[in-house]
Parts: sequence; C-alpha cells; structure tokens
Amino acid sequence: MGQPLCRDPKYLNAIQNFTEVTASQRLAIGLLLPTFLKSIFAPFIALPYYVVARRANKILIPLFTQRIADQQRAKNDAIFGQKYVEPNDLAQWMLQHGQKNEDPQEWEPARLSERMSIVVFAAFHSSAIAATNVMFNLASSPLDKDFLGSIRAEASAIMPEDISTWTNLEISKLIRADSAIRETMRHNSLIIRGLAREVMKKEGVTLPDGLHLARGARLSAAIAPIHLDERFYPRAEEYNAFRFSDARSSTQEQLEESRNLAPKAQGMSLATTSDTFYAFGRGKYVWWVSFTYILDVYSSSTKVPANP
Repeated sequence: MGQPLCRDPKYLNAIQNFTEVTASQRLAIGLLLPTFLKSIFAPFIALPYYVVARRANKILIPLFTQRIADQQRAKNDAIFGQKYVEPNDLAQWMLQHGQKNEDPQEWEPARLSERMSIVVFAAFHSSAIAATNVMFNLASSPLDKDFLGSIRAEASAIMPEDISTWTNLEISKLIRADSAIRETMRHNSLIIRGLAREVMKKEGVTLPDGLHLARGARLSAAIAPIHLDERFYPRAEEYNAFRFSDARSSTQEQLEESRNLAPKAQGMSLATTSDTFYAFGRGKYVWWVSFTYILDVYSSSTKVPANP
C-alpha cells in the first residue's frame, strides 16, 4: 500500500475490520441462506459491511482526492510541477489505471476507494497465512541445508542495498526466494479444493470420458492431493525450499530424464500455474519484496522443530 497508509493505525484497523466482516458476510449469505431467501435477508445481514466500508472510505476518499488535485496542480503550476514526485504505491497505480478509461467515473475517489478495499481484502489473510508458513518452513528445515543463508546470499548479490531502488527485473532474478515461496504454496496448500465451476449451458456439458453434467452442476479439483502426489513431486511430504529452483537450473538433458517425476522447468515461477500446481499465484513482486526484506532485516538463528 505504501506510506502513509501502511503505517496508519486507523486505516489498518479499518481494513482489518473490513476484511473480517466481508468474509463472515460472504459465508452467512452464500452458504447459510437458501437462494429464495437471499433477496429478502441479504440486505439486512450485509449492514455491518456498509459500516466498515464507510470507515475505510473516510480515509481513502480524501487520499484519492488529494492525489488527483496534486496531479492537476502539477500540470498547471510549473514550480509545483518541478518539485512534484508522483507516489509509487497501490493507490497511485489504481488511480493511473482508472484514468486510462475515458469514463471519468472510473477514477472517482469513491469508486477507487471501494476497489482498493476489495483488492486488500483479497490479499489480506491469504498472504499473511502463506508468509507465516514460508518463515516457519524455512526455520524448521535442517540447518545443514542452509536454505536461509542461500536465499540471503542470492538477494545480497542481486539486490541494491536501498530497497526503494529495487526493480521488477532484479526481483525476477531471485529464483531461490521464488522457489521457497512456491514450495510452501505446494506443501502447505491454502485450499483443499479449487477451480470451482458451475455448468451454465442449458443442455449441460459432456466430458471427454462420456460423463454428462447437467446445468447447475458444480465441480472442482482436489488441489492438496495433487500437490502431495509422489508421481509429480518425489518425497512430496518433505519441504524442499529449492525444489523448483534446482529444476529450473538443471540442464535440458536432466529434465528430460526426470520429466515423469517432476514438473518441467518452464512455468516453475511462483506466479505460474500448471496441471500439477494450482496455488494462488498473483502478486509475485509483492511476495518477493516482502520476503527478501524480512530475511534481510530479521536475521534469525533459532531452529524451529517443525511448522506448527
């Protein structure tokens, strides 16, 4: 999010409440209410959502309003324009994206505020859980493998000391950090099943094996069993931080010999899914920056027995 939002206790409290309320409202309306009752009771159940959303809007709407005003002033005031430095954070990215649309409503402060809250909601708990698992997995790994030391050495060799100067090109070279995160997403899947779909065609859908699915049928894939399948990942129950980086750096001949045992090197980065890896993979640059920064700032020699 960038400063000052990431250091503002009022905003952090507001967005945390927004995330928790939104999740609980979704469960209450989506899973507990029968379809025929949703139109009647959903507006009342959702009242807490509007309360917490308004709290976040009180902070975000003035922020976006000021950003737009600064842009206009920079265009009209030459002196201010020379001193003006455009922020480089999520709020500014969303503003810039909205301004690419010809419809001015797309970058109204109120609409941008709502979108930003939804984006943060989508990443709040999943990122926190996954990041916690990464750190515990690395801390509980055998000391002789020195996963942490290797990741720190890679980051020190590639990244500038000033975190504000890090670029996507440099971050994309952190193959070992990427592998450690991807392996955690495989080893500690955030979801048991995923890729949920509902058949919408009136005539239904017939699968290649002849199974017919009527309209309204719902199906999904078993994610966790795929991630722990020995056919795809040898010693699948074991956490190997460099499982994917070792494969990516292997020669083509070695990959050909082991192609039936592990996924190919192509598409082995964190943000890439495959027929054997279905973990959520968006936001890879945020992941790498956060992970590498934590390892650089917080040097831990504590050995954790296992990921709790």
